[in-house]
Amino acid sequence: MAKEIAPQLQKKGHVTRGWLGVSIQEMTPELTKSFGLKEKKGALVAEVGSGSPAEKAGIEQGDVIVEFDGKEVTESKDLPRMVASTPVGKAVTIKLSRSGKVLDRQVKMGEMEEKTEVVKTHSTKKIFRDHRAECHP
Repeated sequence: MAKEIAPQLQKKGHVTRGWLGVSIQEMTPELTKSFGLKEKKGALVAEVGSGSPAEKAGIEQGDVIVEFDGKEVTESKDLPRMVASTPVGKAVTIKLSRSGKVLDRQVKMGEMEEKTEVVKTHSTKKIFRDHRAECHP
């Protein structure tokens, strides 16, 4: 992962992360059975963000993402790392299971927005947290 981040810091001064725009949940043995899947693999799409790359590609709530950009999604916790490390703007193929059928969807990766939070402490000071790593020469 450091090999991916260093060039971004040098070129842009900050790190960009890929964004798909879904909320996921873990596949349980019960969910696996109810979806008619043979193995407990993949990430269940719990929600699709409005206007997100996932919505534009036709990914729906209840889909089970089983492969991302040619890599198997073994557990739901694997997907966020895969998505975040994908370059913004890259077109990827997502293989998903829907109603017992395996479908391919082409998605153009978006950029995860970085949020800045203001946190109040017990004193009157405010602490700003920028969730984007920045590097200034």
